[in-house]
Amino acid sequence: MAFGKHWEWRGFGSPPPATLRTVESLPLKFPDLQAVTDLYLWVPGSPINVKLRMRDLKFKRLLEVSGEFERWLEDEAENYPFPLSPEVTA
Repeated sequence: MAFGKHWEWRGFGSPPPATLRTVESLPLKFPDLQAVTDLYLWVPGSPINVKLRMRDLKFKRLLEVSGEFERWLEDEAENYPFPLSPEVTA
């Protein structure tokens, strides 16, 4: 995901077959398939998520909520490569 502000909707578990067919029928945003696994440290009610992607730790900050959609800020200044420097963990 690019840095900046963006809207997200997240689901957990396996989607129903009809939903999966609908999503798979949409045009690809990028020409090449991307296989990325993100791990989140998520605390219900907290406006901050910690995301681990490949060799980086990133903070995501909740800006607003509209129905089931959430607008998040991913600031490039809050993207930290591993190994983490002592300043990040202090």
